[in-house]
Amino acid sequence: MKYMKISAPIILFLIYLLPHTIQAHEPDHSYIILRINESSIDGRFEISYKDFNQELGFTLSEPLSQQSVDNVKNEIISFIKQEVSFASEISDLPFIVKQVNAFEIDEEADNVQIYFELENIKTFPQSLQIEYRPFFERR
Repeated sequence: MKYMKISAPIILFLIYLLPHTIQAHEPDHSYIILRINESSIDGRFEISYKDFNQELGFTLSEPLSQQSVDNVKNEIISFIKQEVSFASEISDLPFIVKQVNAFEIDEEADNVQIYFELENIKTFPQSLQIEYRPFFERR
């Protein structure tokens, strides 16, 4: 029994010294990143420009420029507002789009970042339901 007490910390220390593998998401996939603060919830969508090209008929290309994204910004915002919704256990939570950016990742993929903030959070929700429909229903 005493042997086990001594060996456990040693084993944990040795595991700590081993190289760690960190895996990230594929750069050409779409993601929602949420940031929950004390009194607000905000975040961003990261969506491959290729998905917008396929879904909305855009002609965005690499390297993705801010100017090319700005040219279709209103269509992107309308599409996201139509295809994404947030709700708490109490009510629907509308959101505002604060910024739309071109995000150059690498030679494999560039994304469009859409920063948003949930509105009308008077009582902080215990749970959050997210409906994210872009690109899934039509494939």
